[in-house]
Order: sequence, then C-alpha cells, then structure tokens
Amino acid sequence: MKILIIENDLANAAIIKRFLQGAYEMDVANDSNSAAALIRDNNYDGYIVDINLGEDTTGLDLLYTIKASERYVNQPIITVTAYATALDRTEFLSRGFTHYLAKPVEKYKLLETVNTAIEEAKKG
Repeated sequence: MKILIIENDLANAAIIKRFLQGAYEMDVANDSNSAAALIRDNNYDGYIVDINLGEDTTGLDLLYTIKASERYVNQPIITVTAYATALDRTEFLSRGFTHYLAKPVEKYKLLETVNTAIEEAKKG
C-alpha cells in the first residue's frame, strides 16, 4: 500500500513517515506543486494532507485536486492538522476529507486511522 504525505513542515513529515514506516510505502511532498506532480504521476492508496501548507495553496485545495484525479476512486484522504477544535473537525470532514486527526498526533492513533481508512476504502 502506498501513501502520499503532503506536509510542508519537514519535522512533521518525518514523524508521520517514521510512525508509518514498515506498514506502508510512502512519498512525501512538501508543497502543492510537488504534490500535484506526484498525484498525476503515481497511484496512491491514500493521502495524508496538512491544511496549512504555508503557501497560496491549502490542504483543502489539494483535497479537490486529489478528488479531480482520474485515479481517485474513494481513496482515503486524511487531514492531520493543527486546526484542532471540534468545529474544525466538522468543517474538514464536511468538505470531503474522509478522516481527521489533530496535531500533535500520536503514533497509535495515526496508524489506527490510516489502517481503518484503507480498510474502509477496500470495502467500497
């Protein structure tokens, strides 16, 4: 299974990657341009997307880019974000993210969420 991590903070990306190491193959994009290229050129089983990417494009913009891809077929799109209120969670899920985690994320919670998301996607 292959996951694309879209996170502009290199330390956060490294932590997410370390937490999922051994369970998933992963690519990391640190900005929207590299994310869009990877989405275009690869097939992923799921995505982990930060909301605040520190540039003109947000994680919400990337959500819509992923969903517009012809390769997207009910793939999980998980946001891992510093926006951590109940209202934020409701908003991001209502916009189309399949799962939501607030930073700082714990290893067991990230792994559990990704595993659940991938299993749900397999079932259709």
